[in-house]
Amino acid sequence: MIKIWMHSMFRADSTKEETELRLETDSEISVYELLDKLCQGDENLFFKLVDEEKNLRPHVNIFIGSKNCRNLDGIDSMVAENDEVSVFPALSGG
Repeated sequence: MIKIWMHSMFRADSTKEETELRLETDSEISVYELLDKLCQGDENLFFKLVDEEKNLRPHVNIFIGSKNCRNLDGIDSMVAENDEVSVFPALSGG
């Protein structure tokens, strides 16, 4: 089982009300596949995270454990059973 925490900013106007989600899988899946399964039935949520070209939107950071998937293989990064995934908005400013 993959544990997923998603910031409430992404869940606004979403059918996914839970902060902590779980996804059952018996093999590794990519971040893209994880988001696709996680957002099934909620296209608006998926569109907030992934653009039309199947890339993560610039304001989305996804961590697999403590590693940002952008520093791995991006949306093609693999997530294994028992991994913890966190979905955060990008922060900026000064």
